Amino acid sequence: MPPGIATNQFLYPRVPFDPETDFSLLGHVASVPNLLCVRKDLPVNSVAELIAYAKANPGKLNYASSGIGTTVHLSAELFKRMTGVDMVHVAYRGSAPALNDLVGQNVDLMFDNITSIIGQARAGAGKPLGITLLQRSTLAPEFVPIAETVPGYDTTSWTGVAVRAGTPKAICDKIEADTKTICGDAVLKERLAGLVAEAVGTGASEFSAYVVAERGKWGKLITDLKLQVE
Repeated sequence: MPPGIATNQFLYPRVPFDPETDFSLLGHVASVPNLLCVRKDLPVNSVAELIAYAKANPGKLNYASSGIGTTVHLSAELFKRMTGVDMVHVAYRGSAPALNDLVGQNVDLMFDNITSIIGQARAGAGKPLGITLLQRSTLAPEFVPIAETVPGYDTTSWTGVAVRAGTPKAICDKIEADTKTICGDAVLKERLAGLVAEAVGTGASEFSAYVVAERGKWGKLITDLKLQVE
């Protein structure tokens, strides 16, 4: 179950299912933050400097994304809204070509999934300014949270487990329990950590509440901006 379960109903004119009633959410498996990187010759070295630069040059900066409505795109739009900066969106078909243009200095910045961009960030091919978490990540502690400059800024990509609504309770209970067990497995945690992803392991009630909050957060932003995927 990807983040689209909380965003697609706002992005698409028609969705062939009701994301709020057609599924039973059973467990939050993993969470992956995004990393804000700018092209290496952009004259900023912190989130505060980026905001100041963008405000001094409204509309001059552009940012790449892996497509309209992705967490990469929405992270940038939330940043724009919370900071009051004006940047131009350049949408790509996927993260790889967007990241290639960032490294090639054809675009100014990108909020990419940390799993995809961390290699380039650590190698200096892009300049990392901040991670999209409220606190430092234990898996990538060298990256300063954007929230230290923009209080409350918090975005992640995530995955979870769900079944079709109406699935017998005994089956749901078993899947929920097994999901919690698997998320606590040391081998899984180690493998996820290698991707800079955190095992979450919360159950049905917590995951349902999380998705409701995500739906409210992103639904308002998408609706306000009139974003739509054809």
